[in-house]
Amino acid sequence: MSMAQPNGGVIQIIDENNDNGLATAQISLSGIKDTKLGNVTFYLSYVEADDISGTYMAGELGQDGYYDSEGSSYAIMEVVDETQQTDTGGGAEGTFKITHNSGNNYSVEFNVTYDNGTQAQGNFTHDFVFQHL
Repeated sequence: MSMAQPNGGVIQIIDENNDNGLATAQISLSGIKDTKLGNVTFYLSYVEADDISGTYMAGELGQDGYYDSEGSSYAIMEVVDETQQTDTGGGAEGTFKITHNSGNNYSVEFNVTYDNGTQAQGNFTHDFVFQHL
């Protein structure tokens, strides 16, 4: 799965300034390639006092600089002959990089492989919807 034509994304800050000074963010990205709509979701842990920008590796939430491998997932939807087909998976391994450019503009680059062997990659700059939950 490749995010050849990104539709955009949402950055949601779920947990701010928890006991160890870390924040948790959910980042959802969607894109279109050919007749497929893809969505990937990552959960990141980062030091709240710092910017969310950084390169994250697979691991567990609650550790600075890691994304939740088991909670990170993908979904691919495609309509074939009037029937919707969906493929989903989780357990991402690889790298996820995010850079805050200005305002709501971020650059995102990721290259991961999920437990079932599906690979997902993307590299784009876009204005994101930014939400505090």
